[in-house]
Amino acid sequence: MTKGKAVTIAVLAVLTALTAYFIIGHTGNSVPTLETGFGILESEIELRHIYPGWNGTAPLTIINGADKDRTFQVTVEMANPNKVKNGYEPLPEDFHGWFTVPEQQIAIPAGSYHQCTITIAVPEDAPQYRSEYTTMTLSDNGEGLYTINQFEVRIRVTDMMPEGLVSMAIEARWYIITAEES
Repeated sequence: MTKGKAVTIAVLAVLTALTAYFIIGHTGNSVPTLETGFGILESEIELRHIYPGWNGTAPLTIINGADKDRTFQVTVEMANPNKVKNGYEPLPEDFHGWFTVPEQQIAIPAGSYHQCTITIAVPEDAPQYRSEYTTMTLSDNGEGLYTINQFEVRIRVTDMMPEGLVSMAIEARWYIITAEES
């Protein structure tokens, strides 16, 4: 894709909260509160028209509903091939270097939340990849043919201060849709 072309980048954040337990309330600042456990907002993010040289950021909000301060670890993980969205496949692990998580360990006070920003930067020399679900499509103006691949990657949030023998983790599903000029 040439740099001069206008590329529409749609980031769809479905603001559903995945929680280790359940949501019980809503504060005036539009961040849900939790009775116990922890949760995340921006649990599904769709990044469209990603191409070599593209970069951007996306938010991830972690909510600590516990009655004590907790530390969480944020990591990029390969999606389980048996649990990806229909029509998608796991983003190959070689491409996880596209993601930067500046705050990998985050301490959040009891009853509070923290928003971190994850950066996605696709190298200019990123290899073309043909997935099982590769499709071809015309550009919006009908002038170019593009190869489309659909991948899923997981952003995992792990409670680093487990109670007892059980460690809790929840994951956000990020859908990466690449578009390369053919």
